[in-house]
Order: sequence, then structure tokens, then C-alpha cells
Amino acid sequence: MKRLYTHLLITGVVSLVGIAAISLAGRYSEFSSLLILLFFVGTFGAVLNNYFRISRLEKVEDQPIVTDSQIDTRSIYYIQIYVSTLMSGVMGLLMYVICAAGLIGGELFPNFNGTSADVDGNAKAAVYVGFSEMLQTVKPAANIDAMKAFVWTFIAGFSERFIPNALDELANKASPKP
Repeated sequence: MKRLYTHLLITGVVSLVGIAAISLAGRYSEFSSLLILLFFVGTFGAVLNNYFRISRLEKVEDQPIVTDSQIDTRSIYYIQIYVSTLMSGVMGLLMYVICAAGLIGGELFPNFNGTSADVDGNAKAAVYVGFSEMLQTVKPAANIDAMKAFVWTFIAGFSERFIPNALDELANKASPKP
């Protein structure tokens, strides 16, 4: 189990260093990307989820579910830690895009500026010019909306089924019913 915790520690350090680096870079230079920060917030959600998963593997009623020798022979456990962390960062970004697109909304979800002329009064901001311009234009409407984006990307990274379930629900709503 020590080796699993070592690999978990590596992913946790990378996630936290990424969050700190992007946060500090924004204070001292022009380089601060909300999307990169949100990616690392999503990965940290996965680190916490993986920690809970590994702690459940250790013992159930004082009986080991998986022994250290079994873990040593199965590198799939190690691969799972890294892949789930990477995918959770992607799922966090996907959650941000779903919110920015207005596919999920409400008081608990972030609001965005630059998505339509109706919200901003700026018709030019709502016209798609290119991908990088869109990323520069569409931003959380206020600081509270950025904080909500952090919370939701963390949740999307922590809960492996959250985004797939949300996508299934959106697909079901979009499908015509016979």
C-alpha cells in the first residue's frame, strides 16, 4: 500500500504545485490562465478521490482487500492513479465549458460575460472569431462566479461519474421523444 500512497503523493504534489505556480505567476506577470488553474483544481479533486479509494482498499473489518504483493504485481493500480488524475483535469475543464455554454445553470453555477450580446450589450464579443479569441472573451462575470467555477471543476474532478451523467442527461433532453 505504501507504493500506492507514494504515487498518490506524486499526483497530489503535481496538482498543488500547478495550482500554486499558476496563482503566483498571475501575481507577478501577465501569465495567468484561468483554464490551466481550473485544470489543476480538477486534478486535485481526483487526488482526493483516489486517496479515499486507496484508504478503502486497505482494510475492511481488519482484513486486507488487496495485499502489497498483489499491488506490486499489478501496475494497473499505478496507471489508474495517473490516468484518473489527468482525466479529472479534463472533466473539470469540460464542466467549465458546459457552464459557459449555458447548458447547466442556476444560482449555484457561474455566470459568464462574453457569451452573448444580450448579456454584455457588446455584439462584437458574441461573434465567434476564433478559438483563442473566444477563450480571451468568455470569462466569469464576477469573482464569485470564478469561485463557483473552482468549486464545480473540483467536484467534476472528484466525482468520476458527474460529467458522464450530466452529458447523458443533456443528450436525453436533446433527443426527440417518440
